[in-house]
Amino acid sequence: MKKLFLLFFILVLVGCSSKASPTPQGNRDSIPGQPAFPSLVQYWVVDNGCNFSQEAKENAFEVFDALNRDHIAQVAVVCQTGIKGGPADASTWISHWFNYVGLGSLEDKRAVAVLIRPDVKPEDYRITINPNDALYWFTSYDELPIKQEAADFANYGDFDGCLESLVRNLDGFLRAKWATYGPTSNP
Repeated sequence: MKKLFLLFFILVLVGCSSKASPTPQGNRDSIPGQPAFPSLVQYWVVDNGCNFSQEAKENAFEVFDALNRDHIAQVAVVCQTGIKGGPADASTWISHWFNYVGLGSLEDKRAVAVLIRPDVKPEDYRITINPNDALYWFTSYDELPIKQEAADFANYGDFDGCLESLVRNLDGFLRAKWATYGPTSNP
């Protein structure tokens, strides 16, 4: 009886697997219909549409690199045009990018990815902040003032101001919370 059940189970699995499409439906390099994921090359900042100044990128690098060296979190900002859809699609895109580049060190696993969409209307939410699960204490409530200030700059086309605001506020917030939720505390 057990052999018959096992044979039936195997046949069901084989039958179900034959219905899968032989053509790949996407990979970790992209989401169908959305821009390909850029690599994280330098400065913890990817600029595909904001035209950040060199000074703003270097400042972001210094601050984000210090957060990484201090084992608080890895933080990266992506400015990307062409992401279709609303805030939920932007959140999905940045979440997948986060995994694509492997943000979060192997030992600490704490990371934050920020998406700036310069080509959408202000009411379509230009700023998306995505902390990973290891930063359980970084809530949507905490994100709101950081996003609002950065969006104020972005909505007036001041993307350097937007980046500087994100850098300053994320650094201040993460360091303050780390003092409370650091490696000696338990969730």
